[in-house]
Amino acid sequence: PYGWTAESFGTCGQKCPWRGGAHENTVFTTSHDLQVEGQPLAAGRYGLQFVPGESEWIVIFSKNSTSWGHYTYDEAEDALRVTVKPEQAPYREWLTYEFTDRQGDRATLALAWEELAVPIRIAVPNAVELYAESLRRELRSSAGFTADGWQQAAQYLIGQKAHLDWAETWAQNAVSLPYIGRESFDTLKTLADAQAANGKTADAQATMNRALAHPTATPIDFYQYAR
Repeated sequence: PYGWTAESFGTCGQKCPWRGGAHENTVFTTSHDLQVEGQPLAAGRYGLQFVPGESEWIVIFSKNSTSWGHYTYDEAEDALRVTVKPEQAPYREWLTYEFTDRQGDRATLALAWEELAVPIRIAVPNAVELYAESLRRELRSSAGFTADGWQQAAQYLIGQKAHLDWAETWAQNAVSLPYIGRESFDTLKTLADAQAANGKTADAQATMNRALAHPTATPIDFYQYAR
């Protein structure tokens, strides 16, 4: 039914939402702070509750994620409420949750059932920073024991124009870190790109000249660099 409902069982009384599933709470967990429909939601574990409507749905992220059903719902435990608009969707026999429109820093969580979908927009405003920190942790593990790990991490930061000082250090490690670094056209070019991104034009040109003169440089490398 649309709107809040009344239950004779439990403690939610005259203001009961829909549990968004069956039996135990449907749970939404995030390891980092997010924005849901533009509103902040702290990292944590939440029970999903809904108030369906013909043209709008209320989505509730409850701090209580361990209940059975909606019978003990308490609005004092709400962490966030947002309002979204349902959409027509291809037929689904079974209630489904899925992530659609996935991007590097955002996605849409959609509840889909029968011919209706309820999209909930989720964004990570500091995704690049979180990813950079994740790379830094990974480089202390197995990824940091290969030149490729350092090079790929440096390339990500160069592409995102973030933590360019880290990028240069990581690119240098890919070239010359003892027992791990590997001097090649690819690693030298990444170092040159990092130096250029840090405004070290002369150093970048000298490193690129080393890359072009390196025995690992192929005709394709020359062609792509010229392009």
